[in-house]
Amino acid sequence: MRQPTTFLHPALWLGWISVFTVCKSVPGDVSTTPEDTTSVVDTSGTGDTTSTRDTTQIDSTDVQDSIIALWFPNKPDDYLPIVFRAFNSKAADDGDRGSGEFPHKTGGSEGWDGVEHRAGLYTIEQDSTAPFTSPNVAQLTYPADFAGGRSPGTLQTQWFPTVHGVDYKQLYINYVFKISHDFHGHVTTTNKIVHYWVASGNRIFDRMVGADDNPLEYQVGLQGPAPDCETRSRLIPNQGASGNIERGEWHVVELQLILNNAGQCDGVFRVWINDTMIMEYGDVGILESGEDARVFNQVQLSPTWGGGGDVTPHSFFMWLDQVYVSGHQ
Repeated sequence: MRQPTTFLHPALWLGWISVFTVCKSVPGDVSTTPEDTTSVVDTSGTGDTTSTRDTTQIDSTDVQDSIIALWFPNKPDDYLPIVFRAFNSKAADDGDRGSGEFPHKTGGSEGWDGVEHRAGLYTIEQDSTAPFTSPNVAQLTYPADFAGGRSPGTLQTQWFPTVHGVDYKQLYINYVFKISHDFHGHVTTTNKIVHYWVASGNRIFDRMVGADDNPLEYQVGLQGPAPDCETRSRLIPNQGASGNIERGEWHVVELQLILNNAGQCDGVFRVWINDTMIMEYGDVGILESGEDARVFNQVQLSPTWGGGGDVTPHSFFMWLDQVYVSGHQ
C-alpha cells in the first residue's frame, strides 16, 4: 500500500499548522475516542519542532476552492459540487435536512435525506484520528448476531434531478472511511459500502471482498439491467496497485463514474484509494439501448453485510469522516 498521503489545513501559509494524515495506522484497540494523534509540521523554515500543536479543524461549511485540490485531488476541474457531508449531526425526522445552501448545509442530515433518523445503529460519535472533519464521525454498528443481507443504516443523498434540477451523467465521489480492527467479513465475501443509483435503480455499488478475518479487497460491483456487451458483475483493481482495505486504518476513496452511451460499452470508471489509482476501465456498460435520457439519481451509503446464511459473531464498526459528491451533465 502507498505510504499515507498528507493533507494540509487551509492555514498552510500561517507557519505552524495541523496536518491531516490519511490512512493512519491506529495501534491497538480501535475505539470511538482514540488518543489524539494529530501531527504538525514546521512551515516556517526554522526547523523548530517544539511549538505547541495547533489542532484547529477545518469548518465543514467553509470548504473553499483553494483547498479542493488538497482534499479532493482527483476531482475533475469542471465538475460542480452537489453536496458535502461532514457528519456533524443526524436528522431527527424525515424533514430535518439542515439549513443553509448546498453543498454545505448544516444541522440535521446536512442536506441529505432525512430518512436516516430511522437508523438506530447509525450515530454521531467522536474520533480525533479522523483525517478531515475531526472529531465528529458517523458510526455504523454491526451488533453481535446481526443477520446477513442487512445494513446497520441507510444514509442517502436527496434525489439529484428533483432537488438540484440537474441531470448528471458523470459523478465524482470522495468518501473517507475506516472499519474496526475486528471487522468480520461475510461468508459470501461481499461487504458492501456505497450504492450509486442510476436510471432509478441500484446498479452500481462498491464493496470489500473477503470473508471472516481474511484480507479485504476493494471492488466495484455491477448489477441489474445492462447492455448485451456488458457481461461482468464486478470490476477489480487493474492498475498494479493494491486494493486492500486495512482494518483499523482510514482510507480516502475517490471514484469518477462516467455513464456509457446507451446500449454501448464505453463508460469510464476510475477509482483511487489514498490518492493512488487502483482501477481504470473505459469499457463499462450500464445504460441499455433506449436509456439515453437516464442519469445518476442518488448516492446511498448502506453498507449491507453480505447476503443470507451468516450472522455476525461479535459486534464491529464502520466509521465515516466525510462524503463529497460533485457532478457533470
